[in-house]
Amino acid sequence: MITEEGPGKASAPEEDAESQTEAVTPPVHASPFSRPRQPDGFAPTDDPVTYGGYSASVYFALVDQCAAQPDTERRQDLAKAWFPFESDFTAFVRLVQNERDRIAEDRETRERKEQKQHDDYARRQDAAREKVKREKVERRLSGELDPATQRFLDAFETGLLDVDQMLSLPRPHWLIDGVLCLDSLAWLAGPSNTYKSFLALDIAARAAFGMTYHGDDRPMAMARSLVVVAEGAGAYGDRIRAWERKNRREIPRDQVMFYPRAVQLSDLVVEMPALLAHVKRQREQGTGYGLIIFDTQAMCTVGVNENDNTEMGVVVNVLHQLREATGACILLVHHFGSDDAKGMRGATAIYAAATTVVAVKRKGDLKVALSTRAPKGKQKDAEAVDAFVLDLEKVGDIEEGWGSLVPARGIYSGSDIRVTPTVNARQHVILSSLAETDQVGGLGVTAIARHVSEAEGPNPNTGKSWAPSTTASWMNTLVRRELVKKTGANYTITELGREAFADFEGRGK
Repeated sequence: MITEEGPGKASAPEEDAESQTEAVTPPVHASPFSRPRQPDGFAPTDDPVTYGGYSASVYFALVDQCAAQPDTERRQDLAKAWFPFESDFTAFVRLVQNERDRIAEDRETRERKEQKQHDDYARRQDAAREKVKREKVERRLSGELDPATQRFLDAFETGLLDVDQMLSLPRPHWLIDGVLCLDSLAWLAGPSNTYKSFLALDIAARAAFGMTYHGDDRPMAMARSLVVVAEGAGAYGDRIRAWERKNRREIPRDQVMFYPRAVQLSDLVVEMPALLAHVKRQREQGTGYGLIIFDTQAMCTVGVNENDNTEMGVVVNVLHQLREATGACILLVHHFGSDDAKGMRGATAIYAAATTVVAVKRKGDLKVALSTRAPKGKQKDAEAVDAFVLDLEKVGDIEEGWGSLVPARGIYSGSDIRVTPTVNARQHVILSSLAETDQVGGLGVTAIARHVSEAEGPNPNTGKSWAPSTTASWMNTLVRRELVKKTGANYTITELGREAFADFEGRGK
């Protein structure tokens, strides 16, 4: 066995042999191999750790320095000075190398022995565990059950139902009539940039009131919601403000709860047990959730291989536990794969487990179509819903510096959809002036600029009345939104413009 230098031993020399010989003159070293006339202080030792009173690393380093000298005379002089008892230095170097080989062989032998001991111990441990497992299985097969198995058996036998009891079970209740069920697993899925998060928030907000879902033919159940905002939580404030302004009502503050970070569905030790405990506690207190949204699935399954049916099967099982504990619609926001035609990305276990898949497809700028029709969508226990279209309306306040999109309540005519746009205070002034002059053919940009200056005051940047060129830019925006029609040099208000004007009046300006 080779050891490092102990206390009182000489330090290993530097790699530069020339400088070492000048800086350090070591004492005469006795050979551990041929030992004639050993000087005082360097008597042979029975300790295999040392060589001539020095550790192996120091002794071998001195031999290497001497052998490395390129000049033959210099090498011979050092050999005589450092190893005077070795008449044949070349043979002595061979002896040193043999000793090194012996040390390396001893080390390998020791390592093999230690590895064998480790492997033997591991085999004994595996055999012991297998024996315990086999004995446990034998006890269970013989009818002896551990406490956990006994509890499951009690619950299983208590939960058995006969045919009449099955017939008496209540039918599924709709959260959104014909679209989403309570007590179900559902996915809201589509390609990127199809406004899925906006749609999910809209569902939660409408459920707080039990509103219809964008049409009188789709009533909704009133339900309290929990939204797990796993990404982009900072944008939700503007989305809520926009929804409340568009729908002219304030969401009840305790009816939609938000958790602004991810909850890992695969964490069966900390996060999911804690979430299950929370929802059970809420239900016991009479404030249970009827809708739980995970936005998005990807951010709530970090580290899970979503293409692996086994791993995703564990996630689906956890979601079912959450559904059973709440009776809620568990809704996950998810993405389509790179091939949109194949629908939701990931393992087939996801689609197979779903009661409903609402497939979202973009239908142009700020317009989406929703469908539960296969192959992209799914409706397990009811007739599938063909694509119906929703608009995403821009709502905000320029002066307050916020804005967002809101799924708009449309007025349907066949496959067309028309929404009532939201206007700001200045646009309301313009529409008001055009409504008053509609019978006389409308107004030109100069007259409109005068009306705005009278209502708002002069341009704050110039201190003068608003310029017709600036007014023309405003009017172009209203024309694009179909609120105003231009005929020659004059502008007149459209029917949609009158609705937007009335909508502004109804909101109390």
